[in-house]
Formats: sequence, C-alpha cells, structure tokens
Amino acid sequence: MLILSQNGLVYLATPKTGSTAVEQTLGNLADIRFSRRRKHQNARFYHNRVAPFLKASLNETNEVIAVIREPMDWLRSWYRYRVRLPKDNPRSTDGVSFHDFASAALQNPQPPLGAVGRQFNFLSADDGTVLVDHLFAYEEQPVLRRFLDERFETSLNFPTVNVSRPLLIEEIPQTEADVRAAWPEDFALYDQVMAAGGHLRCR
Repeated sequence: MLILSQNGLVYLATPKTGSTAVEQTLGNLADIRFSRRRKHQNARFYHNRVAPFLKASLNETNEVIAVIREPMDWLRSWYRYRVRLPKDNPRSTDGVSFHDFASAALQNPQPPLGAVGRQFNFLSADDGTVLVDHLFAYEEQPVLRRFLDERFETSLNFPTVNVSRPLLIEEIPQTEADVRAAWPEDFALYDQVMAAGGHLRCR
C-alpha cells in the first residue's frame, strides 16, 4: 500500500497484479509506504484503520486505486510463483497439478497449498461493497499508466520485475468451471472492469 498524499491517491497492492513494478516506480514519492509483509494490506484495512487516521490527523481524503487480474490467470500466476518453493514447503506447487492447486484455493478455509485469498475479498467490504474508487485491469496496463502519468503530470517508467518463469500448465475444463462456480463475484467484477475499457470508476 502506498499513500500518495500530494496526488490524492492511495494505491492498494493486490497480489499478483504487477504491484512490485508500481511500488518501485512510486515508492519514493509516497508519504507512507507499507512494504514487505505489510505491502498487501487490503481495502478493508485501509478504510477501517488508515483512512480514519488520515482524516482525523491530517484532514486528508484520498482516492483509492487498485488492479484486478483475470481470475484464472491470477491463479496461474500464483501456481507458477509457488513452483519455485522447495517441495517440502506446504505451499509449494512443485509436483502438484494446477487442478489440485486450484481446488485447494476453493476450499474454505484455504489449506496452505491454496492459501492465496481472493481478489474480490481483497477489494471489498464484508457485505460485498467494492471499496476502491478506481479499479484497473491488469491486462490493460497502458490504461493504468496513462491515469498515473496524468495524475503525476509526468511520464513514469515502470520496470519489468518479479516475473515468474514460463511454465506449461496442463489444464482441464473442469478446473475453470469449478473456479467460476465458487468465485462468481471475482469474474463479474473483472468483467465489469474490462467492459469499462480497463478502468472502472467504482465510487
């Protein structure tokens, strides 16, 4: 999470949506920077804890921005990322099929293998209300970058970092069917963002 007070923005770092590149680009411009284990603080944390502090202490109200990724591709990214973990790590996907990994992610509670959370839960309140003002599609990177260039009144340079190595993932149709049935809100929200051209104004 980055608090960019001068530009009236708060950036929420949705996992597996290119947040490292944004952090490296904007981190030094942030008034407050949540990093390392606290980097991926969700929208509820911001609205319940951080926003009241900023309002009470600094009379500051910011627009919240975040990124969402196509849900199946988001799970594939987690799967590729965790292949690099040692096999004896309970979160490692080394030697685990993508279907088994996705099935673990759909359990409630999620076991260590599938402990990835959900994008919809990261971005919304307990009642399902989306808690960001601007939601961008990961697949439409130029849209987010144009928005930030305009807000910062400069041409920002985003590095390519933290990219998982290519990996051929064997999939079966049942996998996506199961994910869609379990996470309809994630797909619906992503589809809304794409229908809006990659930038959805939520509030």
